[in-house]
Amino acid sequence: MDIDSEPETAEKPNRIQFRIRTMLYGFGFVGVFLGTNGFGMIGLHYLNIVENDPLVAPVQVTSVQNNTLLLADGRVIWFDSRDGSLAEIIKTSGNRLDIELEEDSKTVAIFAKSRGWVCGTPWAQHLINIPLIPDDVPINRRKFICLGKILANKNGKPK
Repeated sequence: MDIDSEPETAEKPNRIQFRIRTMLYGFGFVGVFLGTNGFGMIGLHYLNIVENDPLVAPVQVTSVQNNTLLLADGRVIWFDSRDGSLAEIIKTSGNRLDIELEEDSKTVAIFAKSRGWVCGTPWAQHLINIPLIPDDVPINRRKFICLGKILANKNGKPK
């Protein structure tokens, strides 16, 4: 090697090699990311609470007196109140109930909307949490209240 000659330089990679190397790094990063997500180290989901109406066919309640319900469609239903808090349950349900006829068509099952509770622990079990994918969780539930008997039909006449 002469003193006057230029030092040898390393050959620069061409564009194809650069693109292939970049794609391999990208695939490697995605593979590591998905692999650690599979082992529970990285979480992609987050809790999204959704306000919902769980009642199937709600009927408006116009009044609650003693052990009878007067519905907006004219039906009168007698119910067996054990704790006396049915008026409060109906109020929190927006004065709307689901009434389902039982087999003998005089007995009814009464359901109300009840606010539930959602635990966020399943979404916080990862070392790193990146909130990318929402998990919609309804907050309200359909709750059975009691059984009742229809005293009057839609015309207000006794059954």
